[in-house]
Amino acid sequence: RAVLEAPSLAALAAHVTTGPVPPPLRRADTTGPVPIAPAQRRLWLLSRTEPDARYIVPVVLRVTGDLDVDALATAVRDLCDRHEILRTAYPDGNFALVDYPVLEHISTSDPDRAVTETLTAPFDLDTEPPLRIRLLDVARDDRILVAAVHHIAFDGASVGPLLADLQTAYRARVGGTPPTWQPLPVTYRDYARRQHEFLGDHTEPGSAAHRQLDYWATTLAGV
Repeated sequence: RAVLEAPSLAALAAHVTTGPVPPPLRRADTTGPVPIAPAQRRLWLLSRTEPDARYIVPVVLRVTGDLDVDALATAVRDLCDRHEILRTAYPDGNFALVDYPVLEHISTSDPDRAVTETLTAPFDLDTEPPLRIRLLDVARDDRILVAAVHHIAFDGASVGPLLADLQTAYRARVGGTPPTWQPLPVTYRDYARRQHEFLGDHTEPGSAAHRQLDYWATTLAGV
Protein backbone atom coordinates (compact mmCIF):
# COMPACT_ATOMS: atom_id res chain seq x y z
CA ARG A 1 0.00 0.00 0.00
CA ALA A 2 2.75 2.48 0.95
CA VAL A 3 4.56 1.83 -2.34
CA LEU A 4 1.43 2.66 -4.34
CA GLU A 5 0.60 5.75 -2.30
CA ALA A 6 4.12 7.22 -2.34
CA PRO A 7 4.62 9.09 -5.66
CA SER A 8 8.41 9.36 -5.30
CA LEU A 9 11.40 7.87 -3.53
CA ALA A 10 11.40 10.85 -1.17
CA ALA A 11 7.78 10.19 -0.19
CA LEU A 12 8.53 6.51 0.29
CA ALA A 13 11.55 7.36 2.44
CA ALA A 14 9.37 9.62 4.58
CA HIS A 15 6.93 6.78 5.10
CA VAL A 16 9.76 4.50 6.20
CA THR A 17 10.82 6.97 8.89
CA THR A 18 7.29 7.79 10.10
CA GLY A 19 5.39 4.55 9.58
CA PRO A 20 4.80 1.81 12.16
CA VAL A 21 7.92 0.01 13.32
CA PRO A 22 7.96 -3.79 13.76
CA PRO A 23 9.08 -5.10 17.15
CA PRO A 24 12.76 -6.08 17.43
CA LEU A 25 13.71 -9.42 15.94
CA ARG A 26 14.81 -11.62 18.83
CA ARG A 27 15.46 -15.23 19.67
CA ALA A 28 12.47 -16.60 21.54
CA ASP A 29 11.30 -19.81 23.14
CA THR A 30 10.77 -22.34 20.35
CA THR A 31 8.34 -24.55 22.24
CA GLY A 32 4.65 -24.47 21.42
CA PRO A 33 2.90 -23.79 18.10
CA VAL A 34 3.92 -20.81 15.99
CA PRO A 35 1.91 -19.95 12.85
CA ILE A 36 3.94 -19.77 9.67
CA ALA A 37 4.75 -16.41 8.11
CA PRO A 38 2.29 -14.99 5.55
CA ALA A 39 4.71 -15.58 2.66
CA GLN A 40 5.08 -19.20 3.76
CA ARG A 41 1.34 -19.63 4.10
CA ARG A 42 0.86 -18.79 0.43
CA LEU A 43 3.30 -21.53 -0.54
CA TRP A 44 1.77 -23.95 1.95
CA LEU A 45 -1.69 -23.42 0.46
CA LEU A 46 -0.33 -23.77 -3.08
CA SER A 47 1.40 -27.03 -2.14
CA ARG A 48 -1.96 -28.49 -1.15
CA THR A 49 -3.56 -27.65 -4.50
CA GLU A 50 -0.52 -27.78 -6.81
CA PRO A 51 2.00 -30.27 -5.35
CA ASP A 52 4.56 -30.07 -8.13
CA ALA A 53 8.14 -28.95 -8.76
CA ARG A 54 7.46 -25.28 -9.47
CA TYR A 55 8.24 -24.34 -5.88
CA ILE A 56 11.35 -26.48 -5.46
CA VAL A 57 14.79 -24.84 -5.46
CA PRO A 58 17.42 -27.13 -7.08
CA VAL A 59 21.03 -27.44 -5.94
CA VAL A 60 23.21 -29.74 -8.07
CA LEU A 61 26.97 -30.22 -7.69
CA ARG A 62 29.44 -32.49 -9.48
CA VAL A 63 31.82 -34.09 -6.98
CA THR A 64 35.01 -35.73 -8.25
CA GLY A 65 37.91 -37.35 -6.45
CA ASP A 66 38.03 -38.76 -2.94
CA LEU A 67 34.92 -38.28 -0.82
CA ASP A 68 34.21 -39.41 2.73
CA VAL A 69 30.55 -40.37 2.36
CA ASP A 70 30.04 -40.98 6.08
CA ALA A 71 31.48 -37.56 6.90
CA LEU A 72 29.19 -35.97 4.30
CA ALA A 73 26.14 -37.72 5.73
CA THR A 74 27.00 -36.47 9.21
CA ALA A 75 27.64 -32.98 7.82
CA VAL A 76 24.14 -32.97 6.32
CA ARG A 77 22.76 -33.69 9.78
CA ASP A 78 24.94 -30.91 11.22
CA LEU A 79 23.54 -28.56 8.59
CA CYS A 80 19.95 -29.42 9.49
CA ASP A 81 20.74 -29.10 13.18
CA ARG A 82 22.05 -25.58 12.56
CA HIS A 83 19.18 -24.56 10.27
CA GLU A 84 16.04 -25.95 11.89
CA ILE A 85 13.90 -24.78 8.97
CA LEU A 86 15.41 -27.66 6.96
CA ARG A 87 13.86 -30.15 9.40
CA THR A 88 10.53 -28.41 9.83
CA ALA A 89 7.12 -29.53 8.61
CA TYR A 90 3.96 -27.44 8.60
CA PRO A 91 0.94 -29.39 9.88
CA ASP A 92 -2.14 -27.17 9.87
CA GLY A 93 0.00 -24.18 8.93
CA ASN A 94 2.19 -24.26 12.06
CA PHE A 95 5.89 -24.96 12.53
CA ALA A 96 6.72 -28.49 13.74
CA LEU A 97 10.16 -30.06 13.99
CA VAL A 98 10.33 -33.52 12.38
CA ASP A 99 12.98 -36.16 11.73
CA TYR A 100 16.23 -34.99 10.17
CA PRO A 101 16.59 -35.36 6.39
CA VAL A 102 19.02 -38.18 5.60
CA LEU A 103 21.59 -38.21 2.80
CA GLU A 104 20.57 -40.96 0.38
CA HIS A 105 23.53 -42.65 -1.32
CA ILE A 106 22.49 -44.16 -4.65
CA SER A 107 24.33 -45.82 -7.55
CA THR A 108 22.83 -45.01 -10.92
CA SER A 109 23.48 -45.68 -14.59
CA ASP A 110 21.12 -42.88 -15.59
CA PRO A 111 22.18 -39.76 -13.66
CA ASP A 112 19.95 -37.42 -15.66
CA ARG A 113 16.88 -39.39 -14.71
CA ALA A 114 17.97 -39.68 -11.07
CA VAL A 115 18.56 -35.93 -10.82
CA THR A 116 15.19 -35.19 -12.42
CA GLU A 117 13.37 -37.56 -10.07
CA THR A 118 15.05 -35.97 -7.06
CA LEU A 119 14.13 -32.46 -8.13
CA THR A 120 10.56 -33.09 -9.26
CA ALA A 121 9.09 -35.38 -6.60
CA PRO A 122 6.56 -33.36 -4.56
CA PHE A 123 6.86 -32.70 -0.83
CA ASP A 124 4.17 -33.38 1.75
CA LEU A 125 4.74 -30.24 3.80
CA ASP A 126 2.40 -31.45 6.54
CA THR A 127 4.66 -34.36 7.46
CA GLU A 128 8.01 -34.13 5.64
CA PRO A 129 11.01 -31.85 6.02
CA PRO A 130 11.43 -29.54 3.02
CA LEU A 131 14.84 -30.95 2.06
CA ARG A 132 15.62 -33.99 -0.08
CA ILE A 133 19.32 -34.67 -0.63
CA ARG A 134 20.98 -37.49 -2.55
CA LEU A 135 24.50 -38.49 -3.51
CA LEU A 136 24.49 -40.23 -6.89
CA ASP A 137 27.40 -42.52 -7.79
CA VAL A 138 27.96 -42.09 -11.53
CA ALA A 139 31.40 -43.71 -11.87
CA ARG A 140 34.49 -44.30 -9.77
CA ASP A 141 35.36 -41.03 -8.01
CA ASP A 142 32.58 -39.27 -9.93
CA ARG A 143 29.41 -38.33 -8.11
CA ILE A 144 26.55 -35.84 -8.22
CA LEU A 145 25.24 -34.22 -5.05
CA VAL A 146 21.67 -33.12 -5.67
CA ALA A 147 19.40 -31.34 -3.22
CA ALA A 148 15.77 -30.32 -3.67
CA VAL A 149 14.58 -27.72 -1.19
CA HIS A 150 11.02 -26.44 -1.09
CA HIS A 151 10.70 -22.69 -1.50
CA ILE A 152 8.75 -22.49 1.78
CA ALA A 153 12.12 -22.88 3.52
CA PHE A 154 14.66 -21.72 0.97
CA ASP A 155 15.40 -19.30 -1.86
CA GLY A 156 18.19 -18.53 -4.29
CA ALA A 157 19.97 -16.27 -1.83
CA SER A 158 20.17 -19.19 0.62
CA VAL A 159 22.28 -21.40 -1.67
CA GLY A 160 25.60 -19.75 -0.83
CA PRO A 161 25.21 -19.86 2.98
CA LEU A 162 23.91 -23.44 2.83
CA LEU A 163 26.87 -24.70 0.79
CA ALA A 164 29.33 -22.76 2.95
CA ASP A 165 27.93 -24.34 6.12
CA LEU A 166 27.88 -27.79 4.53
CA GLN A 167 31.52 -27.39 3.51
CA THR A 168 32.48 -26.25 7.02
CA ALA A 169 30.70 -29.21 8.58
CA TYR A 170 32.19 -31.70 6.10
CA ARG A 171 35.75 -30.52 6.67
CA ALA A 172 35.26 -30.76 10.42
CA ARG A 173 33.80 -34.26 10.21
CA VAL A 174 36.62 -35.46 7.96
CA GLY A 175 38.95 -34.26 10.71
CA GLY A 176 36.98 -36.19 13.30
CA THR A 177 35.37 -33.25 15.07
CA PRO A 178 31.99 -31.50 15.00
CA PRO A 179 31.82 -28.09 13.31
CA THR A 180 32.62 -25.13 15.55
CA TRP A 181 30.42 -22.36 14.23
CA GLN A 182 28.68 -19.59 16.09
CA PRO A 183 25.00 -20.24 16.88
CA LEU A 184 22.57 -18.36 14.66
CA PRO A 185 21.15 -15.32 16.50
CA VAL A 186 17.59 -15.91 15.24
CA THR A 187 15.60 -18.42 13.22
CA TYR A 188 12.89 -18.03 10.61
CA ARG A 189 10.45 -19.10 13.28
CA ASP A 190 11.47 -15.97 15.22
CA TYR A 191 10.87 -13.87 12.10
CA ALA A 192 7.42 -15.41 11.62
CA ARG A 193 6.56 -14.72 15.25
CA ARG A 194 7.55 -11.08 14.83
CA GLN A 195 5.42 -10.75 11.69
CA HIS A 196 2.37 -12.03 13.53
CA GLU A 197 3.04 -9.72 16.47
CA PHE A 198 3.32 -6.76 14.10
CA LEU A 199 0.34 -7.55 11.85
CA GLY A 200 -2.00 -8.82 14.55
CA ASP A 201 -5.26 -10.67 13.98
CA HIS A 202 -7.00 -9.66 10.75
CA THR A 203 -10.39 -9.96 12.51
CA GLU A 204 -9.49 -7.21 15.01
CA PRO A 205 -10.35 -3.72 13.62
CA GLY A 206 -7.33 -2.02 15.17
CA SER A 207 -4.73 -4.43 13.81
CA ALA A 208 -2.38 -3.69 10.91
CA ALA A 209 -3.63 -6.80 9.12
CA HIS A 210 -7.23 -5.62 9.38
CA ARG A 211 -6.33 -2.16 8.06
CA GLN A 212 -4.46 -3.64 5.12
CA LEU A 213 -7.30 -6.00 4.22
CA ASP A 214 -9.83 -3.19 4.53
CA TYR A 215 -7.73 -0.95 2.28
CA TRP A 216 -7.40 -3.56 -0.45
CA ALA A 217 -11.04 -4.60 -0.24
CA THR A 218 -12.02 -0.97 -0.79
CA THR A 219 -9.42 -0.35 -3.49
CA LEU A 220 -10.29 -3.46 -5.48
CA ALA A 221 -14.06 -3.25 -5.04
CA GLY A 222 -15.74 -3.74 -8.40
CA VAL A 223 -12.55 -4.85 -10.16
